[in-house]
Amino acid sequence: MENNKLIILGNGFDLACGLKSKYADFFDKRIDKDLRYCLNKVFKYFKYNFYDKTIDDPIFQFQTIYDIRDNYVKYKGNVSIFAKKNISLSEPDIATIKKSGLTFWEIIFFYFQTNEENSADDLDWREVEGRMLNFLKHNILDKPSLSKMLNTVNSSGDLDEVNWFCLYLAKILSDGKEIPEDFVEYLYQELRLFELAFIDFLNEEVNSNDDYEKKAMDLLLKIVSTNDMNVLLEQKYLSFNYTEPIVNPNINMTNVHGTLKSKNIIFGIDQTKINPSKHIYRFTKTFRQMTETAISKRSEELILPKKEEINEIAFFGHSLSPLDYSYFQTIFDFYDLYNSDINLAFYYKLYGDVTNLDMELDLSKKISEMLKSYSPSIGNKNKANNLMHKLLLEKRLIIEEIS
Repeated sequence: MENNKLIILGNGFDLACGLKSKYADFFDKRIDKDLRYCLNKVFKYFKYNFYDKTIDDPIFQFQTIYDIRDNYVKYKGNVSIFAKKNISLSEPDIATIKKSGLTFWEIIFFYFQTNEENSADDLDWREVEGRMLNFLKHNILDKPSLSKMLNTVNSSGDLDEVNWFCLYLAKILSDGKEIPEDFVEYLYQELRLFELAFIDFLNEEVNSNDDYEKKAMDLLLKIVSTNDMNVLLEQKYLSFNYTEPIVNPNINMTNVHGTLKSKNIIFGIDQTKINPSKHIYRFTKTFRQMTETAISKRSEELILPKKEEINEIAFFGHSLSPLDYSYFQTIFDFYDLYNSDINLAFYYKLYGDVTNLDMELDLSKKISEMLKSYSPSIGNKNKANNLMHKLLLEKRLIIEEIS
């Protein structure tokens, strides 16, 4: 068999080809230094109003989306008109926030920040999706939480300062928008606007990088270990990016989460631990792929090549995030990784001051975690425990630099 590969690409591929496609690149453009200063300042001002009392006290009155605060105050009981304290930001600050055009999701992500005063947290996209999952599913102290918000929406439950403030900013940002009746539908519509903003950002980045396609072509040729364009076209590509680096109708590339060209991309959470009956299942990648992308409609060919058509599963630039483990489990099961002869190869390029040792230690840790998570699905406990050992002994686990 010729050396045919299933090549899995992540954002590290686009970064290696010169695109500034990191989380911090996008957010630093959407939320510049002045806007970041404003958002930090207004939150501090908001919190200062409650320095001697709790925000749960119904004397404090401020606007929120869906009039959530008004309903909360009414539920708490009557308040003397003389005791009421109306809280509002200054007109210049309100104007700045309105002008920003931020979505509710950017507000959520901003107030998940740990780096308050300077630039955006330098995260990779898996950590952004992790924050999305934390907001949708978990209750983290002093961080935005959907369940807390819904508890207040549905039952007038108490809410902390950061969640009240997010709802307050949502009211400011919703000025002039048509807001759906359902709060979860509002979140979905805001997510679509967030995705459109990222499409605009990434399109601008691709269009301003004249060497992107050439660099992508050169890098793919090195991953495939060939100088022949025809061999490149014989490979199968599974991309977790939204870009289409090679403009050739014959290249066999599937963009798992949509493409810039289609103007339909998806951000989402992993469905593994989400009950399909829950409202947040709508935000899983699986559900959104099924309902919103072309990947579920490609009936003319298999997305994964047949078992006998490849001898290597090659990764480049993927974070190997636990949020994507469900994809990898499907792939490894499809090719019967334990019993097959297929290699697992992880390629990388050095950047900055990072050394080979740094890269290989980081990759080794992520690979170990991924295979450990996958191994129980083999069905045999003994086999599950020795999967990585078996791959190493059979020289089927490869970590290799591309120079």
